[in-house]
Amino acid sequence: YVDVRDIDETTQLVSCGEAGPEEQCVVCISLLCEAPPPSGDVEIVAAAEVDGMMRALQCGHRFHRRCLEQWATRGNFCPTCRAEF
Repeated sequence: YVDVRDIDETTQLVSCGEAGPEEQCVVCISLLCEAPPPSGDVEIVAAAEVDGMMRALQCGHRFHRRCLEQWATRGNFCPTCRAEF
């Protein structure tokens, strides 16, 4: 398992400009350019506020940072393609 403190070292920062407008985080199933839901409701925020909250794995798949941190407690593999990180 990846220590959540290592997420920033093992992933790449992604901005809203790099993510497609309809690209989803497969962990929380909300748009990448929206903040991940705090308690099940999608919170729409300005793109500048979301920048820095998205990370890309070496395989290229992108996720909200918080979602990836939660996923990393279960395993060190991409939720989309199962590549290790």
